[in-house]
Amino acid sequence: MELWQEVLVNKWERLNNPSVMGHEVARKAGQIADFFRNIFLVSYDTYATNKFGDYVEGAIRGYQCNEQMYDDMHITTTLDLHNVTCSSYGLRDFDFYLGNLWKDYFMFALEQGI
Repeated sequence: MELWQEVLVNKWERLNNPSVMGHEVARKAGQIADFFRNIFLVSYDTYATNKFGDYVEGAIRGYQCNEQMYDDMHITTTLDLHNVTCSSYGLRDFDFYLGNLWKDYFMFALEQGI
């Protein structure tokens, strides 16, 4: 795992604490952390993964729709194919988008010392 991946995974793993954050928040944060943990470089500036949960799939679709980022992040889901492909810009911007959605949870975690 590359350094930037470790930073993103650690950021989201902080919220993966059911005793402090609650089970639902921890489940979703764990899915986000797994998404960033499993993404890998395919070719120059193209990252992909086929390991993501239902919350991440919905978040990606919301990101595409709300931010009009269909070119930088592609998601393919059929009965037997689940794949996300994105650029480095799309990956960074997706993390920023999620961070804004989750800012209250991050502040709560900071207040709780995690």
